[in-house]
Parts: sequence; structure tokens; C-alpha cells
Amino acid sequence: SWSESFSFGVLRLQGQIVASPEVATLAISGSDITAPLESSQMGVTVTPLDASKELDWSIEGSTNAGAAIATIDQLGVVRPLNNGTVTVIGVSKRTPSISATKILQINGQVPVA
Repeated sequence: SWSESFSFGVLRLQGQIVASPEVATLAISGSDITAPLESSQMGVTVTPLDASKELDWSIEGSTNAGAAIATIDQLGVVRPLNNGTVTVIGVSKRTPSISATKILQINGQVPVA
């Protein structure tokens, strides 16, 4: 039977290691953040379906004063710091030329004085 290992981006077939196919397309999904300290887990869709979903994550966006709006960890979890708009960026680890973005609105955060 087939099993997939996301940490190494490989497929195993009856004990043999077979490299996962190149990622052809990549899409990121996720929800806006509207409550204090709420987080948003990014979802990943790739084609072909058996390609690795492992991504390098980053986030862009800052307030007018230059403060960061949010952070993202390597599991794709966005955590808010301030109100604003951010762009989440995911780059395929298997096929680095393939990337996707998702714009998130972050509201309801209480600024730390």
C-alpha cells in the first residue's frame, strides 16, 4: 500500500523509496482573523495530488508605523500581532519555482502599549 512522508517529500511503495512528483500547481487557503489572539491554519492544495505539500512559509505586511501584523510558523499557522492586511507566501520545498499567496485581513487585535 502507498504511504506518504511529508517530512522527506517521498513516497514509499512496498519498502522502496520513490521521489514524489514535481509540484505542478499550488494553492493556499485560510481564514481571516477577527478575534484577539485567534490563529489561522493555512491549507495547501497541490497537483498532482501525490506531490509533497511541504512548504517554506513567509508573511509580508506591516502597519503604517512599521510594526509587524502577524507571524507564521513552518506549519503554516498565522498568529496576529496587530490589525492590518498580510500576504501569506508558500513556496514548494519539492519544486521551489512554484509558489502561491493568500491575502488575510487581521482585525480585532488590541494593541500592546
